[in-house]
Amino acid sequence: MRYDERMTDADTKPRPLPEVEERDLLTLAVDLGDGYFPSSDLYAWYVALVGQTGRNPVSKKAFGTALRAAGWASSVRYIGGKNARCWLITKSWVRRGEAARL
Repeated sequence: MRYDERMTDADTKPRPLPEVEERDLLTLAVDLGDGYFPSSDLYAWYVALVGQTGRNPVSKKAFGTALRAAGWASSVRYIGGKNARCWLITKSWVRRGEAARL
């Protein structure tokens, strides 16, 4: 679309970007429990969760960045015959109130 007199301010403003909300990570930690979980499984869970609430999911990269910003540890582990990035989820993260840092 080219710019002309018919365009409004709403046409030129950037759309708001979706964000990972604190409650999403809290729900994930409580629902899944302790252990290492592959990034792909966590992201699929997150997409399903926000789909139920009618929100748009963030990208895979932004989701991983939010997990790291929340203080969750990740490592590469051998799962299902191949290496996969996994995140360590502990309920102590919820008990310590780390979600408040987001």
